[in-house]
Amino acid sequence: YLLKPDFMRRPDRTFDPYAESPVDGVIAAFCSVRVISGQFLSDKKIGTYVEVDMFGLPADTIRKEYRTKTIPTNGLNPRYDETVFEFRKIVLPDLAILRIAVYEETGKLIGQRVLPLDGLQAGYRHISLRTEGNFPLSLPTIFCEIILKSYVPDGLTDFVDQLNQPLLIKKTEELLNSITNTSSDGSLTTSTSSLRRNRIFTDTASASNPSLDTKLATTAASNTSVNTVSTSDGINSAASIKYKA
Repeated sequence: YLLKPDFMRRPDRTFDPYAESPVDGVIAAFCSVRVISGQFLSDKKIGTYVEVDMFGLPADTIRKEYRTKTIPTNGLNPRYDETVFEFRKIVLPDLAILRIAVYEETGKLIGQRVLPLDGLQAGYRHISLRTEGNFPLSLPTIFCEIILKSYVPDGLTDFVDQLNQPLLIKKTEELLNSITNTSSDGSLTTSTSSLRRNRIFTDTASASNPSLDTKLATTAASNTSVNTVSTSDGINSAASIKYKA
């Protein structure tokens, strides 16, 4: 017997197999597969191609959609290295299964591998193939790159990228400091740069901690506008810069 996932065993929850939105308490997943090459698929000079499928809830199931191009007359070490196959939103990763199958150009199955998503490891992997009856094949393997992440809605992609790459904020601060150092009016420009830096960190902090909104609104209200700042090249950087909490 195989134990059901926690959300299917709890009496205080109702499981909907047709759910398309993330289930309460379960983080939706993102998975991408890039098929790079095959090794020892056949000792014959035949064409081969690879299909990548996902099975799970009806919303997670994707079949016959992702397929590499056919590599002719090379059953020993074909190189596919195609576009990444993305499964952007997997509602229930615990029930999802990834299938990688290799076919001859005639449609005959050479080998396949069916793997539970929660057992996958990200990175570059050699995946040993099995027969249609799930018996292991001795030599055939598929070399691929697997990426596993949590699902992020489209509107929050840029914000999450900034959290994952904090050095971008540091580089922005260094750029603002360099503008400050090259200005002719140090006091006003320093004030402007400080406001810009505060705005960058305000956006990041308020998104991750909504309780800061009240304090930030009070601070921003005292700096509603900034007078015109003249830089060393004689160009007015801004007549009026306004920030809203």
